Amino acid sequence: MIHLKTTGKLLLFGMIAAFAIQANAEDKIVFSENFDSPDALKKWHVVEYPGSGTFHLEKGALAVVHKNNPGKGSYIEIPVPNISRGQIDFDVLIDPEHAEPERQIGLTFELYNIATFWHDSLSDWRLYFPEPNAKRMPNFNFEPVGHQRIAEVEKYKYVHYRIFFDETQDLVEFYTGDMQDPKAARYDVSVFGHAFYRGGYLRIGSFAFTTDHYKTLVDNIVIRECSGTTEKMKKDQILIFDGISSNHFKIVPLMKKMNLWGKNGARCYAWNSPGPNLLADKNNCTYEKMPGFQTVAKAALIIFNDAPNVEPSLQKEILKSVYDGADLLILSGLFSLKNGGFNGSPIGEKLPVILNDDWTVKGDADTPVLLDQNNLVTENNSVMYHYWDLKPEKDAEILATAGNGKIPILLRKKFGQGSITVLTATACGPEKNNSFWKTSILENIINYLHNN
Repeated sequence: MIHLKTTGKLLLFGMIAAFAIQANAEDKIVFSENFDSPDALKKWHVVEYPGSGTFHLEKGALAVVHKNNPGKGSYIEIPVPNISRGQIDFDVLIDPEHAEPERQIGLTFELYNIATFWHDSLSDWRLYFPEPNAKRMPNFNFEPVGHQRIAEVEKYKYVHYRIFFDETQDLVEFYTGDMQDPKAARYDVSVFGHAFYRGGYLRIGSFAFTTDHYKTLVDNIVIRECSGTTEKMKKDQILIFDGISSNHFKIVPLMKKMNLWGKNGARCYAWNSPGPNLLADKNNCTYEKMPGFQTVAKAALIIFNDAPNVEPSLQKEILKSVYDGADLLILSGLFSLKNGGFNGSPIGEKLPVILNDDWTVKGDADTPVLLDQNNLVTENNSVMYHYWDLKPEKDAEILATAGNGKIPILLRKKFGQGSITVLTATACGPEKNNSFWKTSILENIINYLHNN
């Protein structure tokens, strides 16, 4: 730990390092406030209701004292520049005096139309978002009025937070903890919202719903405009999206065998089992967590391991990373290329194969197809049992075939400085020693992408 101020306030060094990592040289600070000046609050517009929250400076931080006056929350606000793509960083200390009120919704922190608050014993960071009148909570007469849990946070100590936003994509990401992946993300939020509602303001307030008085501290607010320039970022990470056939391809052990897991900062994203949604006409699957935009920008290799597609906004970030030099590898299964949601999507439109709405899986376990030794050599007599019978795009490079050269199973095309590759052979069928997913084909593919 290091001291940031002579008052004794502490922040973990890792949080400061994470902040430095996220900032690009092209990014620009457009607003900052550390509440060090004794006149700091004079710049803010202060609205305090009797019996509600109050604001004062304490030990170089903003102290918000919360009282019980539901529906009459106090707040301070200040105009800030409207930037369409950026992030805000800030520190919050919840209940430093251990008042432990039994019932509380206290601190609120809002930028533009992005509003969050601390709830449930003060340890639950939540996001507000608009809801129709019929769903509004009692005492809410303004937007936003619904709420969604972001993350559990620690009380009695300073915790670092970050919100990244992109108005052009209606994207907002919420970070705390290791700052590598967002704790939650929304792809349907109008960042600026209605002009008459918030516009270009930063607002800190008290919801004023508590059994006892208690305090929160806020400090080190920085709003940074992000340029969107990612091509200069060092690409040294591997991102793996795991789906149904992940247990066949066994990518994580393979990455460790190839000394790529720790060295390149590989990160794995698992999906939630869809149950009956597996047979639905649309991709209704969700992931346990998602990578943030800068994690994607730093990726050297992105693998969809028979996994469903992701939100269009994140797809666009993936394609941008590929264009800047990453390799995208789609490993198919009986699910991913149809109900996985690639058809008609930003990523689907860039694949080296032509997708359609038909179930174009062919083959069966009784008639295995021998994989040919092509550009990517596998063990002799390795076989596949099922494959997607998809036509290559006109600019696709065929790297491997099956059935004496009649069936293209590995197709690749360049995209900017990177590439997009699809393996149409599915990891489905009997578990035999010569089943292709038990051979060295996947290791050969990754080595080929790395060297070409």
